[in-house]
Amino acid sequence: MSDHTLRRAVMDELEWDPRVDTAHLTVAAREGDVTLAGRVASDCERLAALQAAFAAAGVRSVSDRIIVDRVRVAGAAPSFERARRRGAVTPRQPARACAPRADSSLGAATTVRPRAS
Repeated sequence: MSDHTLRRAVMDELEWDPRVDTAHLTVAAREGDVTLAGRVASDCERLAALQAAFAAAGVRSVSDRIIVDRVRVAGAAPSFERARRRGAVTPRQPARACAPRADSSLGAATTVRPRAS
């Protein structure tokens, strides 16, 4: 599978998953190794993006270069702050609160490289 085809397959998986906003994500692929980079709004969205990438055929490993930026869109900041003050959202929700994708999971045979600090 070519790098371009693999990249497109990963992007298709990310776009298919309703838990992932692909507007601020980029995908690079080389010989089965995929790198996800960009910004997401939550730890749950980050985990969902990694799961979606692993679900694409031909993926051997995924490098996580995703930054969790809860206020990544300029227009989202005021509404997020209002919701936080009302108690509708918490600043950091644990990954276990994430809803799993029905058709995919990170199995023991796959590894996620830790994201760069």
